[in-house]
Amino acid sequence: MKMRSAEAEPVRSGSRPGGKAGARTKSGNENKQIEPQGRGMTWLDACEDKALQNLPYKIEINRHGQIIMSPTRFKHSFYQGRITHLLATLLPHGQVSVECAIDCAPEGTYVADVAWVSPERFKIIVDEVSCSVAPEICVEVWSSSNSSEEIAMKRRLYLAKGAQEFWYCDAQGRISHFDKTGAITRSKLCPSFPENIAG
Repeated sequence: MKMRSAEAEPVRSGSRPGGKAGARTKSGNENKQIEPQGRGMTWLDACEDKALQNLPYKIEINRHGQIIMSPTRFKHSFYQGRITHLLATLLPHGQVSVECAIDCAPEGTYVADVAWVSPERFKIIVDEVSCSVAPEICVEVWSSSNSSEEIAMKRRLYLAKGAQEFWYCDAQGRISHFDKTGAITRSKLCPSFPENIAG
């Protein structure tokens, strides 16, 4: 991968020669990192870089300006679609977004698989490159490349950026709900949302 006109060469995961930021890809338990010359990438850089367009990966940026690319399976996109449809049906007064980029500075820019936002908050973020405040509901969907630590980190970051609830959909389609107090039995914003969406 290239960033601007700089050349890049792959290095082992976790190494950052000269402390430079770069990009890494995730595939299962294997991480690969690409180190470009110069500064780390911003979210606007990533949005405008033609080399990153049409890639079959979910793209995020960590606190070092490194791009993290996570491949997704069909089950992931299926669950993502079901959640999007259900939120739009059950909470029609708001807006539903997929692949919603949230500015979690200084930790980086992370992307909620699905998000629901109220009309009031939508007016704030609609023209932003990445959301300065998180949508009220942020949902992460199971992916084989995500560890439990990464899911917990995103839960913490999204809630800190203003999300009222964080949902996690596991590999069996079961939905877990969280707010700032921790795990909750059922969503307070959308109490009629099904506990399992696999069926």
